[in-house]
Amino acid sequence: SADDVRTFAESLDVPIVEDPSNRDPAFRRNAIRHDVLPRLEAIAPGAEGCLARFARLAGDDSDELERQAREALMEVGTPQVLDRGWLLERPLAIQRRIVTQWFGGLAGGVELSENRIEQVLTVARTNGGVREIEVGSRWSIVVRRVDLVVTRPRPDRR
Repeated sequence: SADDVRTFAESLDVPIVEDPSNRDPAFRRNAIRHDVLPRLEAIAPGAEGCLARFARLAGDDSDELERQAREALMEVGTPQVLDRGWLLERPLAIQRRIVTQWFGGLAGGVELSENRIEQVLTVARTNGGVREIEVGSRWSIVVRRVDLVVTRPRPDRR
């Protein structure tokens, strides 16, 4: 607990610094920490521990899915063009991570939102003509009949 940490630090004469923002309920993390979690614990004793355990397990699962996606991409060499059929043969959780890692490798530093990832996969699953999905920072992913292509931002013409 926080009291145990404080007692231990004091026993070692380690100075304690309090960040005043940790008490400010305007921050969502504080509202959850100081209001939601105590209420939940009062309603369902042990809930906080269960949530922590679930978060740890979900993190482990996510790490494994990330590894599998990285491994799959390494098999195809992180191509400029991603084969649609190859992508869609994988489980959905792996598809999401492959698209994220593939795009990130080509667009260095630009992150895809969850909404855009889902949009890319929905379009990839749907037959039709060429469709371009703007994914942010003037980058796009073009879904064609057999593949996906990342298009780089075009310079502004002013």
